[in-house]
Amino acid sequence: MKSLVMKNLIVFIVLLSGTSALAQKKVYPVIQDYGFMLEMPFETIQPDPDLDYKLLAETPRGQKDKTKLYEILDYFAKVVNAHAYAGVPRENFKMSVVLYSGSAYTALTHEEYNERFGNDNPNLELLERFQEAGVDVIICGQSMMKQNMRPEDIAEGIKIGSSRITISSELMTKGYIPIL
Repeated sequence: MKSLVMKNLIVFIVLLSGTSALAQKKVYPVIQDYGFMLEMPFETIQPDPDLDYKLLAETPRGQKDKTKLYEILDYFAKVVNAHAYAGVPRENFKMSVVLYSGSAYTALTHEEYNERFGNDNPNLELLERFQEAGVDVIICGQSMMKQNMRPEDIAEGIKIGSSRITISSELMTKGYIPIL
C-alpha cells in the first residue's frame, strides 16, 4: 500500500513539474487585459499574414450576473489578440461585434446600466478597447426597441443598425465569416 502511495505521489510531482515547465506568460498583443494569449516556446502553423481576415462575432444571449464582464466578449478579445499574436497585421484584420437580443444590455452607458441593474456596466471598458483596436461594435436597433433602449442609452462609439438580420447579412455579403 505504501509503495502505491509513493508511486502516485511521484507521478503527481512529475506531472506537476512538467506543467509548470510549460507554463508561459500571458500576452495581450492588441487588447490589453482581455483575451490573453500564452507565449509559445515552440513553432506552430501560422495564418497567412497577407490574407484579409473579416470576422463577424454575434452575441445573442446575455448572462444572469450583470456585475461581471459578459464572458463571450472576452473570447472575442482573444480572437483579436490571437490574430495579432500570430502575425496578422492590423490592416489585414477586420472584425465586427454585433450585440443583439439578450446581450444588447452590454452596450448601455454606465448611467442607464446603473438604473437597470444597480451597478456600472462592466463591459464598457472592453467595448471601448474593441473600438480602439478597429473592431466595429454594432447594436441591433430591433433589440433596442424591444428592451426600451433609446440611442442616448447606448455608450458612445457603438453603432446602431436597423436589425441584427440586416447587419449580419450585409457583413456576410461583404465577405465576413461568422465565428462561433
